[in-house]
Amino acid sequence: MRLYHGSDVMVDKPVIVLNTGFSDLGRGFYVTDDMEVARRRAQTRARRCGSEHGMVSIFELDEGCVPWAMWGACQPSLSGSVGGGPFGLRFEESKEGVVAWARYIAACRMGNTEVVGLGQPSIVRAWIATE
Repeated sequence: MRLYHGSDVMVDKPVIVLNTGFSDLGRGFYVTDDMEVARRRAQTRARRCGSEHGMVSIFELDEGCVPWAMWGACQPSLSGSVGGGPFGLRFEESKEGVVAWARYIAACRMGNTEVVGLGQPSIVRAWIATE
């Protein structure tokens, strides 16, 4: 999967600890699979930082690198055991998935980024509010 990160600087290797944690999903490195969203984010970031140009960094992600939990009508669960290792969190493309996503964002904004029974996801894949 090709992913994009919009910023005021080019990023070769993401460094999560540089993030302040005051974002929708808390501390992390935010990417999108939509080049246009990343381009607009880069322009906004450059303007805020006083940079002349925004930059879009491109990354490749093997989705099979972690087990995934799906969240929708039911709380997310993983098939098999990950032994406390990294996992990814996805949200169903359904009304229930959108509701779960909104609740997760609200919890994250209050500092609770953990998923009950699973821990903190290494990757979160969902939507972004662009309107």
